[in-house]
Amino acid sequence: PQEEIERFKKIASNTFNAVSLISDHPNIGKVWLVPNEEGYIIEGADWSEAGTLRDLINDCKQNDVFLVEGVYEICQGVLNGLDRAHEKDIIHRALKPENILIMNGIPKIINFDLSYQYQEDEQEHLTVIPDPSKLKDNGYTAPEVLEGKDIDERTDYFSFGVIIYELLTGNRP
Repeated sequence: PQEEIERFKKIASNTFNAVSLISDHPNIGKVWLVPNEEGYIIEGADWSEAGTLRDLINDCKQNDVFLVEGVYEICQGVLNGLDRAHEKDIIHRALKPENILIMNGIPKIINFDLSYQYQEDEQEHLTVIPDPSKLKDNGYTAPEVLEGKDIDERTDYFSFGVIIYELLTGNRP
């Protein structure tokens, strides 16, 4: 259906717009759009054989290994990526281990599909979540997002805190 096609185009466009502002940072995953003959947009993105931070956490759990080595580097990389996004007035809003790609040992924040961008020159907000109350709590999402309240950088830091806790204990709070 055309409505669903338009929704996916809006999501791809939101991702591309956000990442195009910050993709020069080593802790932000690269994204590019490739239109095809039918007018559909195909999103290309960084890929890693190592997978995501979720894959790393799951591997450690399966092998009964405590992930201590490298936690500082992972956390520092994610913080650096968040700082870059926040400098450009982009709030990720969906930070979780599945949205952190581990590429050659370097964490890269990916999936800016639900990001919130403030366009100062146009005095408007760009988002693909018109009704945040429809979001489900995945254990990483800040309460203000779920309640549809104002958000800022602290929204991403809440999610990051849950990730740190999980990295250090093996479980979410």
